[in-house]
Amino acid sequence: EEACVEAMNDFRALQDPYAGGISIRAMDRDGNPAGASNREGAFLWYWQEGMDEPAKLPLIHVQTGH
Repeated sequence: EEACVEAMNDFRALQDPYAGGISIRAMDRDGNPAGASNREGAFLWYWQEGMDEPAKLPLIHVQTGH
């Protein structure tokens, strides 16, 4: 999670007038999903071995100014 938030914060420095919604999804070395987005309410679906069905994971909201 921390790396996703740090990457989203890096987007603040970009000067792109066409930039829009950005979402970053990642997995840690143990296979745990995480993510961040500059869009409120963003989420990801994931399905791992041993799960009976996919799970919905809310992404951490990071305000980037875009």
